[in-house]
Amino acid sequence: VAEDARRLGIRLLPVCVNHSEDRFSVEGGDIRIGLRLFRGMSEAALASILEARGQGRFASLADFCRRTSVPRPVVEDLIMVGAFDFTGQSVPELMWTLASLPGGSVADRNGNHSPRELDFADIEQVQKLSGLQPQSAHTRAALELKLTGVATGPHPFTYWRPRLQRMGVLCSSQLYTRRDGNRVKVAGIVVARARPPTRSGRTAIFISLEDEKGLVDTAVFENTYQRDGRAIYASPILMIEGRLSRQGKLDISVIADKITPLGGWDDLPQAREDPLQVDVVFPSKNGGR
Repeated sequence: VAEDARRLGIRLLPVCVNHSEDRFSVEGGDIRIGLRLFRGMSEAALASILEARGQGRFASLADFCRRTSVPRPVVEDLIMVGAFDFTGQSVPELMWTLASLPGGSVADRNGNHSPRELDFADIEQVQKLSGLQPQSAHTRAALELKLTGVATGPHPFTYWRPRLQRMGVLCSSQLYTRRDGNRVKVAGIVVARARPPTRSGRTAIFISLEDEKGLVDTAVFENTYQRDGRAIYASPILMIEGRLSRQGKLDISVIADKITPLGGWDDLPQAREDPLQVDVVFPSKNGGR
């Protein structure tokens, strides 16, 4: 969706507590991401933002926290995706501001403003913030995808493409230059997984990956699933190797024979010059890591 909008010359504007509506909205010919898309945004928190803003825009982060019932963890995530950029403060400065607000200024997980004293968790948070670096463009893009499902700036794979090229990974648009049956390697953010029933009872899983140029459809069948099945669910970002299948000029897909997880969302902000990390982590039987 984001790439289609860019091709049409339409900008996607990030979530902003002073401008975002409930859902997508048109703003001067551009499209603003809605608050409802934000992960962790409850109905009560959303209603409190819109109601408070009806009395006037928020003047600062402190003003927002005082007038709404948005829990601290959600406020932190809103800061990280630029929802308070209107203040002119950087992400580290805003996080410092949030950590230093008086007890009760920020709603708790239940949306209540309960007075509290500074505890050891707060002290540890402030100590961590002392080493917080200015936010990079690829970190912002990754966080937007994680928290809203849409990157308003360049797609994260734009930043990772040089590394991916060295790994022999094609972008989705390059697949149209390859022949049916060619071995290819693709990578992307998982946007859909489907496991329909089959007449034979054998496994067939269809995965759609998104990179900076578009979507790649892939198919995983029984033999590959038996070997790499857990990898499909181990990461929101996958690299898939296999055989290109072409049915006409535009109908193409990749029949997978190897699947590699490329880290999780929480790994991405920690990356520095080379953000792509191959980090194969399978869930344990009890759901842990």
